Amino acid sequence: LNDNEEAIAVCRLQKVNEKEGQIRSMGVKQEFRAKGYGAIIIRYLESLAKAEGMIKIILHARENAIPFYEKMGYYTIEKSYLLFDEIQHYKMEKKI
Repeated sequence: LNDNEEAIAVCRLQKVNEKEGQIRSMGVKQEFRAKGYGAIIIRYLESLAKAEGMIKIILHARENAIPFYEKMGYYTIEKSYLLFDEIQHYKMEKKI
């Protein structure tokens, strides 16, 4: 949240099974990107996943977000879905 209590970054961790989580709905408002907020959220969710006994996190990233996730230690597994017939996503994962 910013000083006005407005969300500037969001993300959620969904438990897929006992050993695997999925990062979903990741987003940082445009004017707050490249300031470290996304990395803070990812590291926090990874720590929550570890505490729950998960050993792997998957996600589906837009093509333009792949470099961010690669910096966070994720790697591309395969091309996944095409959102709205125009936004290509790629399945990525990281062992934690």
